[in-house]
Amino acid sequence: MACGLSGLVETDSLAVLRNFVREDIGATILPAFVVARELADGHVVTVPLDIPELQKGEATILVRTGRRLPEAASRLATHAARAMLAFRRKIQVPNVAPNAT
Repeated sequence: MACGLSGLVETDSLAVLRNFVREDIGATILPAFVVARELADGHVVTVPLDIPELQKGEATILVRTGRRLPEAASRLATHAARAMLAFRRKIQVPNVAPNAT
């Protein structure tokens, strides 16, 4: 790692990372919404990081070029924008195509 630390575990599994922290084996960097349940239950705590690069996150929904966003994907984006604090002010929901396939 660029900061002089070395990783103990490398995985693409959020469940593994959450358990890694919950079992007090180490720490990880994850968005708060990923561990909202663990935070609410008091199993983990957050430590604020003053790293500007981590504040620039964006959320997107991928759609094939030329296709309008299907209704289900639009509803997902709308739900995320309303329900997930981390996504507020970051998601713009495109127009929905009626009966998109």
